[in-house]
Amino acid sequence: MYSKLNGKLEVENGEGVVLRDGKVFSTSGKELICEESVIDSMREGLVYPTKPVLDGSKIIRFVELRGKSEYSMGHSIAKVSDVVKNAEYSLALTDPEVGFGIYSFNQGMISAGKKPINGTELSFSTKSSTMNLVLLAKNHNAYKTLCRILTTISSLRQNGKTVNLKFLEDFELSDFILISDADSNNTLFKNLLKLNIKKDDLYLTTELQDDLSDERNRRVELLAKKNDIKVVLTNDYRQIKSEDSEGFRVIQSLKQKKVVTSAKLVSGENHYIHESDEVENWGVPVEWLDNTIEILNKIEIYDLSVKDNFNPIFNIPKGFNNEKEYFWHLAKVGLKRRFGDEEIPTEYWERLDYELGIIDSMGFNGYFLIVADFINYGKRNYASYDNETVARWKDFIKRGGYSENPINFGPGRGSAAGSLVAYATAITDVDPLKYGLLFERFLNPERVSMPDIDTDIPDMHRKEIIEYTRDFYNVSTDITESRVAGISAFGTYQLKALLKAIPRAYYQSQTAISLGEKLAGLVRDEKGFGIKEFCELPEVIALSEEDKRVARILEVAPLLSGMVSNLTQHAAGYVIAPEAVTEYLPTVFVEGEQLTAYTDVESCGLLKMDFLGLKAVTIIQSTLDKIQEKTGKSLTVTEILETATTDIDVFRTIASGGTKNLFQLSSSGMTDVVVKCLADIDEPGSEERAKSGDYFGRVVAAISMYRPGPLAFIPQFIENALHPEKIEYVVPEMADILSTSYGLMIYQESIMSLLQVVGGFTLGGADLARRAIGKKKFEVLQSLKQTFIYGDEKTGVLGGIKKTGRSAKELEDLWADVEAFASYGFNKSHAAAYSMVTIIEAWLFTKYPEYFASADLNKVGGNQKTTEREALHEMIEFYKDRGLDIRPVDINISEDEFVADNGAVYFGLNKVSNVASAAERISKERKERGEFKNLYDFLSRMQRNSEKGINKSVLKSLIVSGGFDSFPGTRKDKLDKLEELSNLGKLLKSNNDLIFDKYGEKYFDIWMDYQNEELDFQTLLAEEKRVTSFYISGHPTEKYTSISKKDKDFFNISELEALSSGVDLYLLGIVNSVRQITTKNGQLMSFVSIEDTSGSCNLVVFPDVYKMFGRYLEVGEIINVSAKKDINSRGTSYIVRSIKRSSDINIHNTTDHIQIKLSKDTSIAKEELETIINESKNPIHEYSPFVKMSYIFDGKELFRTKKNSHLEIPFDLTMVNYIKNKLGADSVRVIWKSDYETEFKDVSIESLLTQDEFELKIWY
Repeated sequence: MYSKLNGKLEVENGEGVVLRDGKVFSTSGKELICEESVIDSMREGLVYPTKPVLDGSKIIRFVELRGKSEYSMGHSIAKVSDVVKNAEYSLALTDPEVGFGIYSFNQGMISAGKKPINGTELSFSTKSSTMNLVLLAKNHNAYKTLCRILTTISSLRQNGKTVNLKFLEDFELSDFILISDADSNNTLFKNLLKLNIKKDDLYLTTELQDDLSDERNRRVELLAKKNDIKVVLTNDYRQIKSEDSEGFRVIQSLKQKKVVTSAKLVSGENHYIHESDEVENWGVPVEWLDNTIEILNKIEIYDLSVKDNFNPIFNIPKGFNNEKEYFWHLAKVGLKRRFGDEEIPTEYWERLDYELGIIDSMGFNGYFLIVADFINYGKRNYASYDNETVARWKDFIKRGGYSENPINFGPGRGSAAGSLVAYATAITDVDPLKYGLLFERFLNPERVSMPDIDTDIPDMHRKEIIEYTRDFYNVSTDITESRVAGISAFGTYQLKALLKAIPRAYYQSQTAISLGEKLAGLVRDEKGFGIKEFCELPEVIALSEEDKRVARILEVAPLLSGMVSNLTQHAAGYVIAPEAVTEYLPTVFVEGEQLTAYTDVESCGLLKMDFLGLKAVTIIQSTLDKIQEKTGKSLTVTEILETATTDIDVFRTIASGGTKNLFQLSSSGMTDVVVKCLADIDEPGSEERAKSGDYFGRVVAAISMYRPGPLAFIPQFIENALHPEKIEYVVPEMADILSTSYGLMIYQESIMSLLQVVGGFTLGGADLARRAIGKKKFEVLQSLKQTFIYGDEKTGVLGGIKKTGRSAKELEDLWADVEAFASYGFNKSHAAAYSMVTIIEAWLFTKYPEYFASADLNKVGGNQKTTEREALHEMIEFYKDRGLDIRPVDINISEDEFVADNGAVYFGLNKVSNVASAAERISKERKERGEFKNLYDFLSRMQRNSEKGINKSVLKSLIVSGGFDSFPGTRKDKLDKLEELSNLGKLLKSNNDLIFDKYGEKYFDIWMDYQNEELDFQTLLAEEKRVTSFYISGHPTEKYTSISKKDKDFFNISELEALSSGVDLYLLGIVNSVRQITTKNGQLMSFVSIEDTSGSCNLVVFPDVYKMFGRYLEVGEIINVSAKKDINSRGTSYIVRSIKRSSDINIHNTTDHIQIKLSKDTSIAKEELETIINESKNPIHEYSPFVKMSYIFDGKELFRTKKNSHLEIPFDLTMVNYIKNKLGADSVRVIWKSDYETEFKDVSIESLLTQDEFELKIWY
């Protein structure tokens, strides 16, 4: 029941009450007049929290001291946000052996004005007993110890070691509350008493969960009395409300991978968060409740979000006194190295000194040293560093077994590219003065915050850089003492995955899969579409009404939606700390990797570094590695950039439109923009425009503009880029600044410069204003507008009127432009840096096309999933179209992946079915003992020198994929001898003296008996496709393409993306897959995937069309398809109208017209004609092709009537049969023009109908 405090004094919100000497006081010292029953129920000296209620204040007599959240993953469905929301005043979070939720819980409770209690629950077992022990941290020191305890447990578990009570002896436990669930039967309790703990902080817990609770609680009280230990009531909450129990049952079942009826579920009915008055009504001993308040009184509130930055210690080499001296030395030496023998312009020294001063004043010398160190280590920039550092780098390379070759980082990323210091110290390769980039966009002295320098590292070298960082900063080999750790990330139950998961808790595999797929298929791919919107869909409501299983799933789904489901690792983030990371937060070990328990590491004061991987940078590194391996030429990104951004040939490559393989330029829309803005590439003066950097500037601007906001300005940008002399600058003073963006405020830096040049802002103040404008807060915008126009004496901003003499009206118009562009202005520093990545790729494609293509194809292919296979197919055709020679596997050239050799690109062994497992052995044998001389040499060496050798399936796949084409004989010859070759391989394993060893290749060739007959070309292609998923030597559709292209609506599949909805299409392709379904009306339809030489696409064949053409839809069948593109809210589809097979594609597919013979009687003829025209409008013909119609009457062929100047009818079987039934079998004729003949010919419909389907044939 509520305990009401009535009297003269009100309890202030948030105040507690305490009983002293029989009187009740608020925590502010005011005496309260209370009912005697209230006073009698209070324990002397305890501070009870209160909570305002409608008619007074409520004393809180109980708090939850034990409970698990979603971060226990499978043991609770209580989301941390909901725990905070439903906490009455305070409660504890005690996820077992993990601290994942502590930060968000602690900070959430503090923000809500509530008291967090941070802890964990440990479990200890022997053969006879199990004991759970809750540890609650009383203060921040205890929290730090808790971090170490959790880290140590995770380390022990990782190494397969048992965690027992003894391990706690290594920790100071005096600042902890310990709550044990031991009872008088528990043999582990005596070991707990041996720990160095305060007995006054040790409690035993009782629970009220089920019928066994009373007996167990009796045993707990016996143990407590025997050892003089207090008893406290806990509920071990696992859910928020009592009605959430079904969700808890489901999550446990999913964790155990069992259905609820067979899973081992936690018993009890009170595993939810209780309010104090509910527990008071249970009639338990009052001391059990008061002891929860006693514990609460011992807990301090501490903030885990700190303002301090705990930066790691950078050990400077001998000869330097401090970080500043060393860092400034590196910056100045680096700038000199950038210019070589050239004299450094004064503005560079001035900019360098300015930036160094800002960095030093903000205390970031050490940060820059850290970033510069691992980047320059990777780049092997020995010449820029001191001997001590270089020796340290080389020692690590030797110990780690790494290559001395430089790692090619990306040129830069983000606003850091605007720093000259970053350029001088080789952190970036972007000269900010050359490209007009602003340092204040990166590091603003008027906005103190940690700099953020992200780095793009080739995938194959990320591990090396991370290991180097660990090695440098760690001082102990104890993994729990590591100063470098990865960052945790957490997966959550997203809608589709959730709908597929829940059925597994109720039904066996096939039923669960079927239900899950059915529900997931109804999810709409719309922004903001969640479980609530899903449950409100009419089709979902109908489904749940007719299927109780669905209703059951949807009842639970809202409880689990968005809940933490699994632990993952942040893709790139690592923390570097001055001491062990676990001194600052808990960590966990996953597969040998130490991860922080929180994602919010920077809020805890730790330095976060992002070691990012970028596919384009990986492709560049792979290309450079292969160039060096094959040609001996060593190139670096830095060296390439010395000329690439001004190389006319590079921009000719881009202007050609062949940019599908280039970073940021791969989409058709982006290609179109960049081609148009480089339209003067072959006009006079193009060499000068390239050398001046104009073309590079256009690429940077084009990439920056190709986004939703500025798209409308692209035509103006293209016009200005091609005719810069016509640009009219609204602000003449900004002509120099805006010339690089062709008169438009494309970049955020342009906004900042405008605010500075016109409004008198400092660049730091302009950056703050830019950020504020982007947030679109009305009051802030009005204030900034006033400052821009009239100035601000407090901040020293002159304002536009004073600074430029412009009128308020002119400045208001300018401000409108500022607001418009600020919302989507692009970071120019980032744009310049990432455009350099594009240019490097274009340079490599221009100068070393086969090396770049092979590296690019290796990143496209992935693990051969369907979408990746389609993308790889598309890129192979792209490179073929650009003249690259893509060749099949060659046993003496091919490596695991695509490889360039002799000007061609060869398929990789790992792309061949059955061969991937043997690829490494084949490559190793060839590298160690040279090329294979012939097929026998291959068999002999692989069987005798390799333990596993090769089997028959490997041999067959290599034959049909072309692997042995360089040896005598055809693929058919080798396949005909496959059985004998396989048997020979087995002999070679056990016999070292065969006849072929004595008499050599000539005798082997005689035994092979080569007939030099090759497989049929279509069979050869089909076999290639079977083992590689690709057609390599050609494509099955090629022989029909020239004929199909004569149709005006013909498109290659790669061209479909650019078409609008409603466009009629004519496609040629080979069927890859067919998925047939039955509609609700019981009719058959299908979804079909086809491919041509340019790519693949999916078709929809509705029932009416399927009836006519379904029999043509067989995998491997080459078909012509007439279709229409349809774009709607559910996506894009291609709806089929008609289909022809390859056997029907030996004439031009377009029929000239259909000829109808009418009755000689005028009135009957009119009726017949009207009937035919009306039938042609029947919806069943919606997806059929329409052709011209003529009619024969009175000996004449007519193509129009008085009402219709142009007659068309559907050309399908249903229409033809309709006319035949109405007018007679001889009343219909088809007239078309043969590709091979010039005159019109007529053919009877009867000759076109074979087994109720159309088969077009040539008639001579």
